[in-house]
Amino acid sequence: MIRLIWKTRLGLDFERGRLSGAAFHRECLRRAGVRMSYQDFRRAFCGIFTPMRAHLSLLRRLARRYPTALLSNTNPIHWAHICRAFPDLGRARYPHGFPPFKGMKPAPWCTAVWRAARGSR
Repeated sequence: MIRLIWKTRLGLDFERGRLSGAAFHRECLRRAGVRMSYQDFRRAFCGIFTPMRAHLSLLRRLARRYPTALLSNTNPIHWAHICRAFPDLGRARYPHGFPPFKGMKPAPWCTAVWRAARGSR
């Protein structure tokens, strides 16, 4: 399944917001010839994350004193999972993933989003 996703445009199209989570699920299963519920697919697809306690601790400390932002080109399934699984990420004043923006770094507009979140030019 990993090769199917990353050796074709499927993974990139999903990361860039060209496919919804449900459409990505359907297309992965169709191409792989596999049957799996969306819930089971999400669980397996999100099994790659491990909390980095030191980073979460750093975020907590920084967020108490400074404006903080999280900008990620994480796809919508992963972004929803990490926001639920790691609630400390919500301590950032500007916790944004790129799924709502439908793009990936290093697109020029990504820098504009970062600067707007920071309040700088």
